Amino acid sequence: MSLTWGQVKTWRSSDLETYAGKVGSRRDTVVSQTETLQQRMSSFQGQGDTADTLRAAMGTAHTALSTLADDLAELCDALDAAVPNVEQVESAVKTALEVAQACQCTISDSGAPVCHYSGTDAETYRNAAVAGVAMQVSNVMALASYADESLNRALAKVGTPGSTSS
Repeated sequence: MSLTWGQVKTWRSSDLETYAGKVGSRRDTVVSQTETLQQRMSSFQGQGDTADTLRAAMGTAHTALSTLADDLAELCDALDAAVPNVEQVESAVKTALEVAQACQCTISDSGAPVCHYSGTDAETYRNAAVAGVAMQVSNVMALASYADESLNRALAKVGTPGSTSS
């Protein structure tokens, strides 16, 4: 699915930062649970088949929690790395909207600029204004595509062989 101007103009780096914070908080909870389980595993003194089965189950749970904590850390890293890219997109959107307003243009959700100027030599002015705003929109969309692709690549690596948790 390709991005549209209507989507990109709603991007907020603060939303991404908030989400990264929530994921980080959940990672902290998982790390705490992993540490608690490790302490219980270390202090468990039972003997026999049932105790051995319990030890194995605790080991499996410990491994799963450790992997989850690593995956959540990777997710946080990916989100944190995406924030400056989204900030750049936000700034470019703001600039494009300011240029459009200064040129008496609007930008549709598809990204098409429409000039509303009706003064002298309107046709020439409108053509130049539309071209200038279109260039701004194109810049925004290029930045947004880069940000989107970079985050998608980072997210695709989370929990895969070669990642921190694998």
